[in-house]
Amino acid sequence: MAIFTVLPTKSDPNAGDSMAILRSLIAEPVSVVYLIVGKPRGIERMLEIAIGRAEAFPGTRRVVYAPDTSVLDASLLDEMQDALPGSAKVVSVVYGLEDTIAAALRSGDAKRRLQVELAFAIGEQQDDEEGLT
Repeated sequence: MAIFTVLPTKSDPNAGDSMAILRSLIAEPVSVVYLIVGKPRGIERMLEIAIGRAEAFPGTRRVVYAPDTSVLDASLLDEMQDALPGSAKVVSVVYGLEDTIAAALRSGDAKRRLQVELAFAIGEQQDDEEGLT
């Protein structure tokens, strides 16, 4: 399985498959999925850091980039925003081993290696408890 996946955009012929692709990656039994949505400022840096941290454990870590949020379910986007209190926009979340959001990051933290590594680690430690933020 690839470490990095870019979901189709609205203009792609397979745009309707975006949520199915994301759900299948999240549902993999031993995968922790780091999802980045939209085109926030500094996206190249966010992707570089996330992919770099995923490469440290390629057997379990995945990075998924959804540049076009219109192909995602509104409930997923709401769930992302609800993962962290406050008005600042959440740009990335980690789906842990229980297939629920284990960690969420705003733009600034998504550009920090330590914060991204901690988010992956929280997802890897997720158990039957509710997701952590």
